[in-house]
Amino acid sequence: MLFLTPPADECIILPMSQGKVRHRDIVKAAEILGLGESATIEEIKSSYHRLARLYHPDSGNQKASAEKFMEVAWAYQTLMSYVSSYRVDFSLEAYVKNFPEERLRRRFFSDPLWGPGKIDEDEV
Repeated sequence: MLFLTPPADECIILPMSQGKVRHRDIVKAAEILGLGESATIEEIKSSYHRLARLYHPDSGNQKASAEKFMEVAWAYQTLMSYVSSYRVDFSLEAYVKNFPEERLRRRFFSDPLWGPGKIDEDEV
């Protein structure tokens, strides 16, 4: 499967199997989908589905545009290709970093003043 042609003329078509996406393509794709510097996969999908419904030529919407729909589809494919090759860290340190409340629980739970006692590692 190939990428759809990107909106910027300096980009090239890459096979999806290569999994190589340039940073400027990622930034442009996030901009097209209305995402910030970071987003979850669910946020990427949600933004894509919202814009696809808005711009799909068969939607009957006044804003429907095949060109804009193709741009949104390219942005989604670009970001999903990028995140599909992203390495996920399953370490305890990464877990604690991604869940700030867990960091606080670990810091104060064993304190006699703040928490009831020992942290059960099976709960984590």
